[in-house]
Amino acid sequence: MQEDKNVTFSHDKTLANKEANETFTHEKTLANKEANETFTHEKTLANIETSETFTCEKTVDLKKIEQTFSEEKTDVGENNQSVDITETIRANHENDDYEILDEIARGGMGIVFRGKQHSLQREVAIKKMMDNDKNKRNSFVFESLVTAFLDHPNIVPVYELRQSSQQVMLAMKLVGGVPWSSLLHPKTAEDRKLAANYDIQDHINILFSVMNAVDFAHSKKIVHCDLKPSNVMIGTFGEVLVMDWGIAVDIDDDRENSPKAIHRLHIKHPMGTPSYMPIELARGQGRDIGPWTDVYLLGGILYEILTRKVPNSGESILQILAKLTEELQLKFAEDVPTEIQEICVRALQKNKDQRYQEIREFKKDIEDFLKHKASIDISNSAHESLMTSLRKIEELQKNRKKIDGYELIYNDLSSAIANFQQSLKSWAGNTEAIEGEYLARLSYLKYALSNQDIAIAKSQLPALRKFTTAENAIDIHNIERHIQEKDDEKKSIAYIWSRFVYSFSIYGILFCLNFLVELSSYSKNQRLINAFLFVCAITALLSLRFTGKQIFLLVGKLLSFIFMVVASVFLLLSLLGLIVILAERLSPIFFP
Repeated sequence: MQEDKNVTFSHDKTLANKEANETFTHEKTLANKEANETFTHEKTLANIETSETFTCEKTVDLKKIEQTFSEEKTDVGENNQSVDITETIRANHENDDYEILDEIARGGMGIVFRGKQHSLQREVAIKKMMDNDKNKRNSFVFESLVTAFLDHPNIVPVYELRQSSQQVMLAMKLVGGVPWSSLLHPKTAEDRKLAANYDIQDHINILFSVMNAVDFAHSKKIVHCDLKPSNVMIGTFGEVLVMDWGIAVDIDDDRENSPKAIHRLHIKHPMGTPSYMPIELARGQGRDIGPWTDVYLLGGILYEILTRKVPNSGESILQILAKLTEELQLKFAEDVPTEIQEICVRALQKNKDQRYQEIREFKKDIEDFLKHKASIDISNSAHESLMTSLRKIEELQKNRKKIDGYELIYNDLSSAIANFQQSLKSWAGNTEAIEGEYLARLSYLKYALSNQDIAIAKSQLPALRKFTTAENAIDIHNIERHIQEKDDEKKSIAYIWSRFVYSFSIYGILFCLNFLVELSSYSKNQRLINAFLFVCAITALLSLRFTGKQIFLLVGKLLSFIFMVVASVFLLLSLLGLIVILAERLSPIFFP
């Protein structure tokens, strides 16, 4: 590594120079030789002359005096604690059981080789230290011991730890496959081809496997502190292995003097990956490290699964760390269900007490969400159907004419209501389905009112009342009153129409009777009477045309009543006239 390059972070690699060293002390102060920066509880003041760029795949450990970032460096700076390694096997490297074949990768603490164990005739991974620095040696051994201590299917198995005066070597399972980060952010054609086989559900299942491993570690009082997709390997056959326990922390206070990893009481300075780390890691507050620390890191991974973005980003490390003084501004796409958003936000709370306190609690909420997913999918489908119906209604009201599918709007609204109900049967707590059913029933009711289908509108009222809340109580009351007014209006029109039918029927009867009695010999007075009755009937018919508005209903009622009275009077007069006519015609016969 050349020391005259600018500080640049990219693709898990970090370069540093002498002029761009940073310090991050317990007092939250970051500085270089030319600029001081203070990291307080409220804000970060920065005045940097050295430009920095940053991506999501770096693990940072900041020392008390000076920190130089190196490639994939994950040591713990001055968070040092000595470890007794005298009990580890001292290897005779002249007669070693292990043969190094080729290099696989290298990081800030060591180099990983593909090797062969001759005694068992198997390929293994061999990790060796890059140099014999005492602090690095302690960290290397701590990582080896804690990995061996955690015997779990989702944690890479350790075979053997050997040391000599010059070197420490760790033999472990050779893991094939790719880092999880390559599936979430594929960069090569091969990665993109492989990533295409993984959907959201597959990534959630990987997260569950990681959670199982971390929950097991917590049961052993070990916190990982550096969980991120690049520290999870996905094997060729789908195996999920949590790697890189280099900055794991022992939180068992009974093991402070003989810990399995560096003890939290010895953590005094920041460590972790800035884009994922919680506030307690950023400030080096060892006493605050606990299971909730890994919950935050896992919440960051969940956010990355849902959005393909890291939870915290910025143009520099200092800018990223500054954002930790307040709640992260998490942004989700519209199609991400509200329930999983709330789970993610809770896991990423700044205040550790507001996060999930245990991995299993966090995992259970995600599992419950997956159980509810079927309900959510049905609800989303119903919502799309409802929006289509509302657009048709809006177009209908705008154009004041029938449109394609006009006659099916009632059916579409009914189908949306049924789907929302089906969604609620699967999950009664689906608030989106509850709100959707309320909107669908309300839309159905309003559409029926616009078509003067009062009975159909009234049929929705009982179900609509079930959705009454303090917020919509007034709206529902106004709807009921409006329906009642419309119902009264329709009854008034029916009342007028019934009077008209009565009057017109009387006129028809009289006309027919007169026609039968005197087919062609109407007197002048009779013609006037018949003409008057005809005019009355036509007037009653025309009066109905103008009673649609409530303001004319009273007039219509009055007119119809008058017409009914007039018709009744003329009926009596006509009957009397008919009797007189019949008497005149029949008297000569009976009284010659």
